[in-house]
Amino acid sequence: MVKWPFVAETIALSTWIALQDTTVEMGCMSLMSGSYKLMDVRDIATLDQDGWKKKVPDLQ
Repeated sequence: MVKWPFVAETIALSTWIALQDTTVEMGCMSLMSGSYKLMDVRDIATLDQDGWKKKVPDLQ
């Protein structure tokens, strides 16, 4: 799935910047340690927190 169809996939960069203090209850973004080492990971449903564990077990 292409998130930004108007940009070539190999040069796209997305960022997330918090504009206010957030709590876990508000749905904070979390990052997985070591995920930057993965080269080609397709989308995994964001509500499926165990999806990463199944798809990329080395990051557990």
